[in-house]
Amino acid sequence: MATDEVKEITKETQELIKTSFVEETIKNNQIEFDIEGAKYRIRRPSFEQKQRVLNERTKKFMALLQDTSNLLEKDLCQIYESRGISISSMNRDIDALQAKRDDTNMKLGKLLSENRPESELLAYKQEIERINGEQNQLIMKKSSYLENSIESQVNVFTYVYLASLITEKLVQAESESVGASWATSWASYEDFIKEPEVTVNKVVWYASLISRNDLPTL
Repeated sequence: MATDEVKEITKETQELIKTSFVEETIKNNQIEFDIEGAKYRIRRPSFEQKQRVLNERTKKFMALLQDTSNLLEKDLCQIYESRGISISSMNRDIDALQAKRDDTNMKLGKLLSENRPESELLAYKQEIERINGEQNQLIMKKSSYLENSIESQVNVFTYVYLASLITEKLVQAESESVGASWATSWASYEDFIKEPEVTVNKVVWYASLISRNDLPTL
């Protein structure tokens, strides 16, 4: 499984969920998509599925924690600090940019409520885009430093495990009178991660979109 690519997908998803893309993609609490001619759908996880994921997440966390070669995020941050790389400084910069973006958004919102011309709105929109770009660069840089932490590994595992549970595949019936039906795509998590990288990546992408508010990250 391409773990680095899955991590990249989850990062991109965190930005996409702030746009209308999600609302356009998710219809009736599900997403349908194609992979190499096969049709799949992902539905929002049930309570039972969420409990299964949380149980497996706990097991994964404890297994990583028992291996002393694995480090928690706070421990990794201390090592970086000793080498002149300040994660705490990155966090402050990210928060400062967020505050600046919020303030600019408020100013833009006021102008929009007053029906001001586009020429007056443009500077604020461009400033928001600039701030977003700068903030995203910092977030990506921080994520690259912390991707080997226990928390990051567990979060990636959580998304992938969830994807293996909530994905169904459209199966054509042998008889035309019966019609096609949806069936569980994979018997287990192990079966899912044996799939080609493109399949795993795309499924995790959509699973993270539809379940963005169901399973908070560590």
